[in-house]
Amino acid sequence: MPGRTNCRVIRIEFGNCDPAKIVYYPNYVAWIDQSTHHLFEAAGVPLRELQTRLGLHAPIVDLSVKFLGPAAWGDLIEIESSIGRWGSKSFDVVHHISDVATKAAIAEARETRVCVETGPNEPKKLRAQAIPEAVRQAFV
Repeated sequence: MPGRTNCRVIRIEFGNCDPAKIVYYPNYVAWIDQSTHHLFEAAGVPLRELQTRLGLHAPIVDLSVKFLGPAAWGDLIEIESSIGRWGSKSFDVVHHISDVATKAAIAEARETRVCVETGPNEPKKLRAQAIPEAVRQAFV
């Protein structure tokens, strides 16, 4: 059964590009992270609320991006994001990035995040936690 999907459109600006006038690849990483936040907000469970209400965080522990084609200054790209896998304490978010005008695939990405809590006095001490059932249900 397919779950919730969120789509967002980004206009490529001059500052997003390298000297070859195509998107400088680290920008995709920022857009992918932002797209996950948009996905959770659209599902009604913003990640920042998980942090403030439940003390939970969802850091990225693995990220892969496959570049399939270029995007250039002035292009509109669409990032379609959805949950690809739920584990007990981790989950994957998949992102499909395409050119709005041509529908050509530009990139595919998968990020794995782990649900963790931090020690109150030790912010670098992370403990994996079960993903709350309410979070999972928001994506059904």
